[in-house]
Amino acid sequence: MINKDKVAAAQVRAQFERLATRATLTFLQAPALDSLADGIRYGGRQYDTHGHIAAPDTVSVKRDPEGADTFTLPNASAAVLTFTR
Repeated sequence: MINKDKVAAAQVRAQFERLATRATLTFLQAPALDSLADGIRYGGRQYDTHGHIAAPDTVSVKRDPEGADTFTLPNASAAVLTFTR
């Protein structure tokens, strides 16, 4: 998911027909939309000069009473939402 808004965060609610037991987020973050590679982090990690990256950190997603996964996507950011069964 991508939030292109430079000012406002987005409240996201994702619900799918097939039930997943768990959902996690991995954020892509940078200080600005036009940041270069040395300022970009994926899951809190930075790529090294050889293009390698350590395992990214993930964040658990809260499930609401209706079974949907809900989270806030910060302004000017992106995230990968992963479901496991």
